[in-house]
Amino acid sequence: MTGHVVLLRHGRTALNADGRLRGRLNPPLDELGVAEAWAAAGRLARSRVVRIVSSPLTRARETARAVAAATGVPLEVDERLADRDYQEFAGAAVDDLLRDFGMLDAVPGIESRESVAARARSALDAYGGVAEGTVVLVSHDAVIGILLEDLSVDPHRLAIPTGSLTTLVLRNGHWAVERIGVTPGE
Repeated sequence: MTGHVVLLRHGRTALNADGRLRGRLNPPLDELGVAEAWAAAGRLARSRVVRIVSSPLTRARETARAVAAATGVPLEVDERLADRDYQEFAGAAVDDLLRDFGMLDAVPGIESRESVAARARSALDAYGGVAEGTVVLVSHDAVIGILLEDLSVDPHRLAIPTGSLTTLVLRNGHWAVERIGVTPGE
């Protein structure tokens, strides 16, 4: 069986623009983010989308709604696609945390990479085995990046801009990454 999955990172928010962790905070898309969502939707409208599943967070659902409107495919929501939980550090400036802790994984109390990878992989495996057509999973950079690392992608290749599409294909029971972080204009 061959399955095609597009991992769509939500459009930009004011917190993205300010370099702040979003996590489980629920900011809406900003003006650029709305444009990114519709650009991605336009590109996906040219594909045979058969399923759209989104993180429950507002920024992802707004992005997914644009894809649903462009494709006529109903939107589903799955908690497993929610952003990494940064606990009380949600909203903090990423640069400040990197200065204080050296890396985000060292910040006390945040959701572990293993937890994010397990839930994201579970969602990918649950939705990704469609034989005909494309499944769109709308999520967040932390989730997409950790999932790709779990699939053995070199972390140095992981540029995942807001509104970008990452394409995976399931071949003989194994996920292969075809493209990473493609913006609709590319």
